[in-house]
Amino acid sequence: MLQNFLFLLIVSLPVVGFISMCRSFLCAYRSYKASKVIQVIICAAFVFIMLAVLAFDLVVLFGYGVAHTGKNSTNDFIVLMVTVIPTYAAAYGLWLICRYMEKPVFN
Repeated sequence: MLQNFLFLLIVSLPVVGFISMCRSFLCAYRSYKASKVIQVIICAAFVFIMLAVLAFDLVVLFGYGVAHTGKNSTNDFIVLMVTVIPTYAAAYGLWLICRYMEKPVFN
């Protein structure tokens, strides 16, 4: 039961990252249409930030997967917190910043 939950959380990481990157692309497109070049550059940087977070997750999860040490629920929990919390926090933060940047453009 716990392993299924952990697996679902790990599988959700790229989904959350993809949704956040799509939101950044949408913000970049709307900023481009409104001729806000600086905001387009910032939104492009957001895409690279999310890619970096997902690459970090991939390295951590790969390293944990090939480790030859004893794996128990405490280690699973630590790896889960090291990967899930930063990914969800970065995605939510980038989502809010994109929403904030679009307010002056379209209101």
